[in-house]
Amino acid sequence: MSVPEEYTFEDRCRVADEMMAAMESVPHLTDIGGMINGGMESLVGLSSGGGGDQITVYALVDENSGYSSIEATKDIREVLAPFKGEVDFEVATVSTMSMGSMLQSGGFTMNIYSNDLNDLRMAAQAVAERLKTVEGLREITGGAEDTSPALHITVDKEKAIEHNLTTAQVYLAIVQELTSSVSTSQVTTSTTSLSATIHSEDGETDRRKLEKMTVTATLRDGTTEEVPLKDIITISETETLSSIHRLEQRRYISVSATVADGYNVTLVSTEARKALADVALPEGCQVEYAGENETIMDAMKDLVFLMLLGVLIIYLIMVAQFQSLLSPFIVILTVPLSFAGGFLGLLAAGFHMSIVSMVGMIMLVGVVVNNGIVLVDCANRLREEEGLDKREAIVKAATMRIRPVLMTALTTILGLLPLGVGMGTGAEIIQPVAIVCIGGLTYATLMTVFIVPVLYDILRRDRKPEPAPAPEAPAAPQGPALAGEEGM
Repeated sequence: MSVPEEYTFEDRCRVADEMMAAMESVPHLTDIGGMINGGMESLVGLSSGGGGDQITVYALVDENSGYSSIEATKDIREVLAPFKGEVDFEVATVSTMSMGSMLQSGGFTMNIYSNDLNDLRMAAQAVAERLKTVEGLREITGGAEDTSPALHITVDKEKAIEHNLTTAQVYLAIVQELTSSVSTSQVTTSTTSLSATIHSEDGETDRRKLEKMTVTATLRDGTTEEVPLKDIITISETETLSSIHRLEQRRYISVSATVADGYNVTLVSTEARKALADVALPEGCQVEYAGENETIMDAMKDLVFLMLLGVLIIYLIMVAQFQSLLSPFIVILTVPLSFAGGFLGLLAAGFHMSIVSMVGMIMLVGVVVNNGIVLVDCANRLREEEGLDKREAIVKAATMRIRPVLMTALTTILGLLPLGVGMGTGAEIIQPVAIVCIGGLTYATLMTVFIVPVLYDILRRDRKPEPAPAPEAPAAPQGPALAGEEGM
């Protein structure tokens, strides 16, 4: 909150007290207070400052009332509107669940670049008007609302040359004439150092003053003449931006909007891009999308890479354990089944895909393979130890391991259930992770019992029976020994 310079600390405290008294009329606010030189994570708050100390006025919303912090912020702005004439402040929503809301929803922002300020203003206004037609966007700001009136001066070069003047000389004379204050060098005393500034008596600048001005021109013969400024310039009234933003030496203006509660930032941003596809912008304007949606998309790409890397690492570990390339491949095929279950869980719970949900997908990669590993390993052992063919081995393995597979899945699902229903303060931050894991593990477990045996039967081959050993030739019968040989 910006206050007039003459306001003392006591004055700021008085204004803060009056604001808190006005906020008491807002329903479902459990606590209203203020702090000096500090901050607080609260559901609704406004920061007030000015001078040395900082005052933070905060309000907590009753979580059991069904009254959202967004609604509270809107109502607080309305009751504090009369204070806008005295001080300048900003109402902000800062929640303990703000991290979760940032990861699941947010705002839409785009930057428009151009070297021409008028083109920037026109482009920003056109984009802002088109965004108003997109469902789910609110508080649309074209970036050009904060403008101020300005006088645009154009020098007629031909007329200036007739009086032996250049454009630069004319502009320099105007700047010198209109400068209301000039800073001089510092004045140093025995104890302090002060900056001296010279102010003119008349600091006002208007069209009539410019039309009365004259410019001193030096002719070729060395004489001078006073040329009326209105004879060589054209003055027009226009609007200009109060501040100019630059990024990488390029002028730009930002058009932003917030996503309404209940809408997904990614889906709304996609609709906004479609709506802006046919907007005619001035020549030379370039558009770059920014904001939370772009941040989310970059984070999603990183998470997808991490998920693929996790799948690869798990596959290599199973290859080392199974001493085979095919058995781990059968197990890895259960991972897409878990993703399908995760998406179904989000759909049933009414959640959209987000960064938090993506973290749950990564967790599923390491969880759902356990059931497949148990089933495939048991079938392999039955074939090796008992000599069963592949179909008999996988059927017997599914019968033997169905109980531990279901017990493992149920313990995980039941452990995540309280988090999945959002029990406890702040549980909604991580709730999508639990929903994805519950849905993915449930679906993958049911499919594992049926899909893995089928894949095993399709991809594995029966061992060829070993050829029976050839029968030994009977020994030649030996006759009775001769008498001569017997005696030898």
